[in-house]
This record gives sequence, structure tokens and C-alpha cells, in this order.
Amino acid sequence: MTMQGNTWLRWVAAVCLTTHTSLAADTFVWDHGDGNWQQASNWDPSDGPPGAGDTAIVDIDARVNLDGAVFGVEQLQLDNGGEVIIQGFSNRLTVVNLAGTAETHVSGSGSQLIPRGGGTELSFATDHLYLENGGELDIEGARVDVRRTMFVDGDSIITGRGTLRFTDWYCESRNRLNLQGT
Repeated sequence: MTMQGNTWLRWVAAVCLTTHTSLAADTFVWDHGDGNWQQASNWDPSDGPPGAGDTAIVDIDARVNLDGAVFGVEQLQLDNGGEVIIQGFSNRLTVVNLAGTAETHVSGSGSQLIPRGGGTELSFATDHLYLENGGELDIEGARVDVRRTMFVDGDSIITGRGTLRFTDWYCESRNRLNLQGT
């Protein structure tokens, strides 16, 4: 096999490893006050932080700052006032997989997903985004990509300035926006 072929195979393997759910996927629950996503001791189990194929749950009133890149989280759940802030140009969080089934849930008053300051560069991407029961997406000068479905119920809001893009990374056209209420 040529060097170019080996490079291509390494790239395919890297994409599969970061976007496909593994059999050893874990669920990580935030068990700290305000803090940094990358700090393992902020998660239970403390061998975190969550990464490719894992589920991340922030279900307490806490602000979680993401300072880095996290790819291929299988599920993100923000409840009970939990916030995740993705800060700056080189930081991004993707909740996606090859099957297009990865989900982000932002539910409950005070729960927020806040991509901030990425400009036209991707800050956050997900297959499915659900804003429910007062959950909020606050885009602050960043770009958010939704690959499949976005659901916003009557109590939830989208605020800020930036780009909310319905995109199709894998050449299928199944994008949907479902708004409930006024």
C-alpha cells in the first residue's frame, strides 16, 4: 500500500474512533460546582472527562467551561440549571456519530448551552438538539450546526447572535426544525 493510502486509512480510522459509539462507552455525571470540562475530578466517575461515545450529564446548577476540543460525545444532557459554555475560536464540542443518532437535551429553567466567540468557525455540532421545559441555546458570536432535528418547545428559547446552521455532513437530507408554541 502506498504512503498516501496509509494516510487515508489512518484518517478513516481516526474519524471512526471519534464518531462511533464504542462498546465501552461510559456515562459521566458532573458532580462539582462551576469548573472545567477537561478536569477529570469534576466528573463521576472521576476517570473522565467524557469523550467519544460517552454520555455527559450536567444536572445540577453549575457552569461547565469547555476549553479544548471534544469530539463524538454520544449524548449531552443539561438539566436543573446546568450550563455548558464553549469559549473561543479553537474550542468545540461535537455530539455526533456516523449513524446520525447522537442527542443533545437542554431542559429546565436555567439550563443553557452557550457557544461563545467562535465566529464562523464551528463551536458546537449535534445530530439532534432538544430545547425543552425552559432550556436555552444562547449563541454568542459562534456557529452551531444541527445535522438532523431541532425541537424547541413553547417554554424554551434561542437567543444571542451568531449562526445556527442546518447542515448535512453526510449527504442526507433529513433536517427538521420543530417549533412548539409561540
